[in-house]
Amino acid sequence: MKVLLQDVIDAIEQTTNELQFFYYMPEEVILCYSEFDQRILDPDFEDEDIDDVLDDSISLPNIQERNDYAIMQDFISTVENNEAYEWLSNSIRGRGAFRMFRATLDRFDLTKDWYDYRDNAYKEIAINWCNEYGIEYDASEIEYDEENEEGRNGEDDEKHERDDAAGISWSLNGLMRQSY
Repeated sequence: MKVLLQDVIDAIEQTTNELQFFYYMPEEVILCYSEFDQRILDPDFEDEDIDDVLDDSISLPNIQERNDYAIMQDFISTVENNEAYEWLSNSIRGRGAFRMFRATLDRFDLTKDWYDYRDNAYKEIAINWCNEYGIEYDASEIEYDEENEEGRNGEDDEKHERDDAAGISWSLNGLMRQSY
C-alpha cells in the first residue's frame, strides 16, 4: 500500500464534521465520504456499494483526532513574546475562540508562523497515520517544508487573506472551517 503524503495532508486539512476521508486499499486512493449526502464524493465510485467500499477502507484522522484546538495550544507554547503569549492564551478561552485567535495572530504579526506550525502539525499527523497502518508514503510531492520562505503549501499570506474574504470562517464551536 502506498499513498502520496501530500494527499493525506490535504485530506486531513479538509476533514469536517460532514466530510470524512478514507484510504481505499484495493485501489490505493483517498476517497471523501459525505455524511450529509450519505455517499462517496467521487464519480468513479457513484455506483459502488458504500458499505463494501468503506469495509475495504481505512479512515483517515477525523476532525476530533486532528484536534485544531490542541494544535493552537501547542503553537502558543512556542511563542516567545510574553505579551503575544498572554493575548493568545486568553484568546482561545470561551466563545469565538478561533476568531479571537486569528485576530490576535494578526495583531502580533504571527499569522504566517501559525500556518507554518499548523501545516507541520498536519504533516506529522499524516506521517503518524501512515506509520500506524503500515502505509508507505511518497513525500516527494510535499509542497511545504521549513526552508520554504513562502510558507503554507508554497502559498503566500495573500492566498489565505483571499480565503477569509471569500467566506471561509471559523465556526463558534471551534472545531471546523466552513465555506459558504
